[in-house]
Amino acid sequence: MNLSKTLLSNRKFFVLNYGCAANKAYSEALREKLLSSGVLEAENIENADVVIINSCTVKGATESKIIAEIKKLKDRGKEVVITGCMAVAQPGLVSYFVGKSNIMSLEELTERKNLPTLPKRPSSQYTHIVPISRGCLGHCTYCITRLAVGRLRSYPKEEIIESVISGLKRGAKEIFLTAQDLAIYGQDTGENKLIELLEAIDKIPFNFVVRLGMMTPNGFESIAEQLIDLVKNSDKFYKFLHIPLESGDDRILKLMGREYDSSKFRKLVNFSKTQISNLNFTTDVIVGFPTEDEEAFDNTKGLIYELKPFKVNVSKFTPRPHTLAAYFPKIKSEVVNERTRELSKIVRKLSKENKEALVKSKIKAIPLRKLNEKMYFGRSINYVNLIINSTKEIELGTIKEITVKELRGGLLLGSL
Repeated sequence: MNLSKTLLSNRKFFVLNYGCAANKAYSEALREKLLSSGVLEAENIENADVVIINSCTVKGATESKIIAEIKKLKDRGKEVVITGCMAVAQPGLVSYFVGKSNIMSLEELTERKNLPTLPKRPSSQYTHIVPISRGCLGHCTYCITRLAVGRLRSYPKEEIIESVISGLKRGAKEIFLTAQDLAIYGQDTGENKLIELLEAIDKIPFNFVVRLGMMTPNGFESIAEQLIDLVKNSDKFYKFLHIPLESGDDRILKLMGREYDSSKFRKLVNFSKTQISNLNFTTDVIVGFPTEDEEAFDNTKGLIYELKPFKVNVSKFTPRPHTLAAYFPKIKSEVVNERTRELSKIVRKLSKENKEALVKSKIKAIPLRKLNEKMYFGRSINYVNLIINSTKEIELGTIKEITVKELRGGLLLGSL
């Protein structure tokens, strides 16, 4: 369906995004597609005739927010179009609010058959998000996203490189490579091609740094040595890995349908940390998965304490429609809430300790944006936010050696 020639004819649109980094990139690509078709964009949601919601369905709380937003927009007389994961995974629910004709996939909206169009412009002043694939090869019992995005489909390397260069030409200094599982890029064509892609990006002659997106432990394992070697020896990559744990208990991991155990996870993280000093290891944990008892929760806490991640994305288990885990026996909400508070307190403490370890040291950092005559916002080479004080002009996107003075409010302060 050509949206620009039907619903948007002589009307202004506004794209409202929910969800992950990939969704943000696809929303930008959709904006570009509509603008190139001559459609007018509203400067804000209030002035829009048609609001296109790029939806997320991974959590019940997000789903509730989207439904509330739809109702509010409809009450204000707005035409609402739904795309993204919620539109695909739960079309029956969405059609109740907007009607079947206003539910469209991202592929339809960007006029692509297999994969949505990649963005050419940065999603922010200095960051360009580039999805490299869509879908996964996993069978997680709790995940509705895999039902929404399907099995793995990888973008051609040439198309990814074109998007990266386009974003850099438009001022981006950071490239975020994202996917449901970055580590399995290319496996839908018969072989893993991630290292080949990263080596090609490493050779692009611009000043920029790449942040690698989430990689499952089982996907990461087969390329760990090559990937770590590349990240360790190139200044084009943040010393950062996002490897989701989900649970530190082997019984729970098996119920989740995760294809690794705690021992394998520990081995991969320890290997990575021994190879790359001050590695920013970030992970995810789901608290309150069905049948999680005190022993299982203690195993998760113990592994987090042991591996000391810089950041842990803590989520409460939410049963999602059409998933096997939705039928498992649930844990009392007050227990889940208490465990969430306890784990969150632990990870805040570990995050602070990791950052404090950088104080009074010299580190490599990347200035990304000038704040005023003497201050720049940037990130350390291991992807920690910092403010850089300098009396001299600094070229954005270039690696600089910074002396870290202090940690204030979770933010590192340093000087050139």
